[in-house]
Amino acid sequence: MGAGAAQAQSLQVGGHIGAFGGGGGESEIAYGAHLVASPYTQFGFRIDATAASLPGGTYFSTSPAIIFYPVDFQEMKLGVLGGAGFHRIPNDKTRFALNYGIIGDFSLTDTVSVGFDARNHSIFDIQDIWTVFVTMGFRFELDGGW
Repeated sequence: MGAGAAQAQSLQVGGHIGAFGGGGGESEIAYGAHLVASPYTQFGFRIDATAASLPGGTYFSTSPAIIFYPVDFQEMKLGVLGGAGFHRIPNDKTRFALNYGIIGDFSLTDTVSVGFDARNHSIFDIQDIWTVFVTMGFRFELDGGW
């Protein structure tokens, strides 16, 4: 496959930790894992799984999203993301949500990056929640090996 200037073809596997909260002002520590596939330099697809300990049980969500990177330098990418999500809230059923936010990715080495992710999750039938995460990932170039 000929890789043009617009193609990145990379995978990133990583983790995230940070704050999770609702509209009532309460917040908890949340953590999780994510996978980002970037077939082109300006677009990516992300899926993540996040958990947090809440009074009454464990919160869990999975959120696929599409990422658009309008700022893309060699060592730094800044973007916007949006997608859907499924949120399991303690003592409640699984809820569907739409999410949107901002994302940043800063390269430490050719294969290791750190970043941030801030999102609002509009959950149907209950109050919205927000997340702000610090991320760390390991990137693999598909056309160049590890």
